Amino acid sequence: MTVTACPICDSPDVEYPGPTLSVVCPVCMQYEITQTALAMIISWPKDRKLLLSGRVRRHWTDTQRPSHVTSDFLEAVDASVLRGVLDKQNALLFDVASRSTRPGAVVPLSPLDCVVFDGQPGDELTYHVLSLVDRELLQSRPHVYEAVLTSKGWEHVERLRNPAAGNRSDIFVAMSFSETLRHAWEDGIRPGIERAGYSAKRVDSDAHNDRIDDRIIAGIRASYALVVDVTTQNAGAYFEAGFAMGLGRPVVWTVQEDDLPNLHFDTRQFNHLVWSEPDDLSDKLTNHLLAVFGRGPVSGE
Repeated sequence: MTVTACPICDSPDVEYPGPTLSVVCPVCMQYEITQTALAMIISWPKDRKLLLSGRVRRHWTDTQRPSHVTSDFLEAVDASVLRGVLDKQNALLFDVASRSTRPGAVVPLSPLDCVVFDGQPGDELTYHVLSLVDRELLQSRPHVYEAVLTSKGWEHVERLRNPAAGNRSDIFVAMSFSETLRHAWEDGIRPGIERAGYSAKRVDSDAHNDRIDDRIIAGIRASYALVVDVTTQNAGAYFEAGFAMGLGRPVVWTVQEDDLPNLHFDTRQFNHLVWSEPDDLSDKLTNHLLAVFGRGPVSGE
C-alpha cells in the first residue's frame, strides 16, 4: 500500500521504516497500525483523528514504545480522557520534558502539538503555554512556539511522576465482591492495571487479620490512585471513592454498560469507562491509565 502522509494526522513528513505499516511521524511520533484499523479511520472526522493522534503520542512519550493501533484500540477513542485544564497542561509539560535533550533545551512547538492535550489547532496551545509561563513552569520566550522547562517545571514533572503521598506503583481497587464480578476483577481490572505498569491492590489481595475497613482506608492512603467499579451500585465502593477524592487521590470510574442507567446522581458528571466484557474493561483501563498517568514503574507489559 502506498501512503504519502500520516494516516492519522495527515502530516507529510513521515517515514515507513518496515514492511508493515510502522509509522514515524513528527506529530504522532511512532505507532503501528493494522490494515483493518487503517480502513476504519479513513472516514473519521478530523477531530476524532486528532484524539487518536494524542493517544498514540502520549503512549510514545510515556513508554518510548509504539502504540499498536487495532480495531479494538480504536473503539476507545471517542472522547478526550483529559477533562480539566490542569490535566491538559500536565500532559503538555510531560511532552516537553520528554523531548528536552537536556535542562535548558529549547523544544520547538507547532500548531498540531495541540494533540498532546486533546486540543484543536488554534489559540488553545497559546493559552496553555502562556498559562504555564505565568505558573513559572515554562520560561518566557520571544516566540510562543518555543518551550523551555524552568527548574520549577522540572520539579513539578518529577512530583507528578513520583508523588510524595502514596506509592507510585500501587493502584487500589474498590468494587463489589459479588461472584458475578469475579471475572471483571480477574480478567479485566487487574490485568488492565498491570499492563499499564502498576500493581493492582484490592482489600483481599493480601492475607491479614485486621478489620476490613481499616485495611481499605490504609490501602487507599498508601496508593497512588483509585479505580472504582460501581457496577451493582455498591455503597462501599462509592464511599471509598469519596474518601480517595478527599485525600486528593485521582479516581478512575468504571461501570458495566447494563448498569449505566443506575449511576448515582451525584457521580454521573464524572467520566466513566463503560465496559461490556472483562476483556473490553481491561483494554479501556490500560489505555486510560497510560493516557492520564503515564506508564507506571512496575516492569512488564
